[in-house]
Amino acid sequence: MNKCGFIDSNLWIYAAIADGSSCAILYSEDMQGGQRIENRLVICNPFS
Repeated sequence: MNKCGFIDSNLWIYAAIADGSSCAILYSEDMQGGQRIENRLVICNPFS
């Protein structure tokens, strides 16, 4: 079973909200930059 912490699950909720509202870029210092979600949303870590 894959365990996901509370903060990790919140970050994926934010990603889902951003994707659903047609955002193209989600800035997050907690997620790995360069990830693509559904080929529409790109995660950008401004500190990496």
